[in-house]
Amino acid sequence: MKQLINNLFFFSFLTLYGIKALSKVTGCDNFDILQKTKHTNSSLHLEKNKLYIYSDSINIEFPNKFFFIGNAKIYQNKSLFFAKKFKIINEKQRTLIFATDDVKYIFNSDFYITGVKAFFVKQTGDLDFYKINYHFFNDNIFGNATLFKIRNDNKLVLLKNGSISICKYKCYLWKISGSKIIYNRIKKTIKIWNPKIYFKKFPVFYFPYLKINLNNNFNHFVPSINYNNKSGFSILFSYQSNLFKNYYFYIFPKYTTNHGFEFNNKLFYTNNLNKQQYVNFRWLKSKKNNDYIWFFRWNYEESLNNNININAHYLNSNNLFYFINTFELNKKNFIENDIVTQLKLNFSNKNWKIESAYRKFYVYTADKGAYNTSPYLYFKYNVNDKNMYLNFQLFGELTQFQIKKDLFSKITRTHIEPTFFNTFFYSGISFNNEIKLIIMNYYEYNYNNTFLKKVNKYAPQFKTNIHLLKNIIINYKSYFQSMQLKFQYVYMPYHKKNDMKLKYVPCMLNIDYFNISNNICYNYLNPFSHSNKATLEWKTYIYDNKYIERFNMSFKKILNFEPSYTKKFRHKYPNFFGIANWKINKYLKLNSAFQLDQINKRFLKFDTQIIYQKNYYSYFLGYRFLSQYWINYFQLNQKIQNNIYEIQFSGKFLLKNRFFILASNSYNLNPIKYLKNTFNIEYNASCFTYKLQYEQKINFQKNDYKKIEQSIFLNIGLKQSNDVYLQKIELKNNINVN
Repeated sequence: MKQLINNLFFFSFLTLYGIKALSKVTGCDNFDILQKTKHTNSSLHLEKNKLYIYSDSINIEFPNKFFFIGNAKIYQNKSLFFAKKFKIINEKQRTLIFATDDVKYIFNSDFYITGVKAFFVKQTGDLDFYKINYHFFNDNIFGNATLFKIRNDNKLVLLKNGSISICKYKCYLWKISGSKIIYNRIKKTIKIWNPKIYFKKFPVFYFPYLKINLNNNFNHFVPSINYNNKSGFSILFSYQSNLFKNYYFYIFPKYTTNHGFEFNNKLFYTNNLNKQQYVNFRWLKSKKNNDYIWFFRWNYEESLNNNININAHYLNSNNLFYFINTFELNKKNFIENDIVTQLKLNFSNKNWKIESAYRKFYVYTADKGAYNTSPYLYFKYNVNDKNMYLNFQLFGELTQFQIKKDLFSKITRTHIEPTFFNTFFYSGISFNNEIKLIIMNYYEYNYNNTFLKKVNKYAPQFKTNIHLLKNIIINYKSYFQSMQLKFQYVYMPYHKKNDMKLKYVPCMLNIDYFNISNNICYNYLNPFSHSNKATLEWKTYIYDNKYIERFNMSFKKILNFEPSYTKKFRHKYPNFFGIANWKINKYLKLNSAFQLDQINKRFLKFDTQIIYQKNYYSYFLGYRFLSQYWINYFQLNQKIQNNIYEIQFSGKFLLKNRFFILASNSYNLNPIKYLKNTFNIEYNASCFTYKLQYEQKINFQKNDYKKIEQSIFLNIGLKQSNDVYLQKIELKNNINVN
């Protein structure tokens, strides 16, 4: 009877302070019921602000102290507390909870903490933990500290004398320790005072201060090791930090046995997407001839008041070819006559667009007379009113083409295009008609600015575009089809021969297989040519009942009614295109594309691909045909005597446990020879990934397919692990909550 009165007295106090206790009854563990239903609070009507407590025994010190002893557990809202002993003190303004002996804390399955003792404030959610181990699952951060503080509703974390591991979960090879660590879970930033980077127990680097942005690659700090039988052994160290607000700094020192020491750093600045700046400097000391090679790139973009935009770009090097060939820079950014210097300022509003720019090209060709700079002034006035039947546009450009060598002439070009156009719609069909007059004046000057001659060129151009869009419902599993039909006719009567020997400024012709209507890019200096052609394009898309695209197909046909000055080069411009993409199911898809030159009755390119991807397994099977004309003019720029008929295969699959096999080969049928063959073995250890790769390829030479290159690569790098779900399952299995 006395025990019953004590229990009733205890429950009255707990209810008064917003606490509910769950007793242990034989045959029924209330905490088990709570665990099964805590995600649906309506089942137990759990209130967010109340504490639900379970323990083997309860002691009370009147009037405001409560002791929960033996397998004690506390649940509040999204938090779970485990300890052998809890002490709760109710004050006027707050409720204090002290936990001792084997303390564990879980918040919403987001992070998990274990420690010796803890202190918790119920009203504010502030938490202090001592001598702890922790793990944040969403950002995959774990480590230990002597003092762990959580503030601001679990959004801000403070560590004293703590460490952060930068490896996979339960791997402690690499870590960063600091006297003070602040982790902002909302901004995804970590600030560390007096950080030291350790490999096991050995310090590697020390910095006075370090700020890490988790939105970037957190594993940059771990060195990577590579071996290549051409470059030799190399080791790369990385460091990144936020120097100031909106400034991100990267340093990549690298040493290669066959090439020497390379110092590479990058600096980024961004400000709400209105202002961006990028600086990259690379410095290399060559081991062979003991000289220095450097590479510098700077890019600046800024938008002012949404009307004025500034863009500046500068690239320079004392040996750019060395960087491209040795370190395999992205060659797509270094095509022939790539822009290495640019300063551009433009203004735009509803009707006007004015732009002034200076451009300098890096000329790779041996032709010393190729133009390498082109300053220009550009304006565009546009009147486009939907209520008007006829609209007007005026385009003008003043450009000067210069040659690096003083002995060559320079050319100034004025370009004016007044254009009248109208657009109207009728029953799902859009019509666009355009009439323009192209006027160009060329002024040629000698190297000493002496006027040489003048050439005037002018011609009208007539263009018509018709676009039909229609959706069709297919009576099969609620599929529907969308079809587009486009027709364009262009007529430009210009037959006057060019009176000025203009140097050609090349422009790469790129074909997008998923949008074959992209316009052909002409050269910058002389875009004048006679034209009398029509373009017909048909597209269709098929979607399922969930609006997911399952199939698409496109065909494009170019009809030239009259020959132009490009007739002898016609085989380099395909005039019939086709693509098809079929998503068979969630894992399997089929892609095909071709380019056809009907004038010379030959295929330029054809390829088809079958792709299968599921979990750790992926397979690719493809067939590709490349005409020797396509190779010569668009890719290698070398005289290849044979077409290429190529079968491609690649695959990746899990061999056993942590071993992966990756293999790919390209097999040429004419002549019978392997073009490229690679074989990879990958092993994923607890912390590191080990990759061994053998590669064999044929280096294309003039009239020669026989030169074979063989390479061996070895890479040791940090394993990337973002499988948060598996880590949570592992946590659940390791925590004893009963």
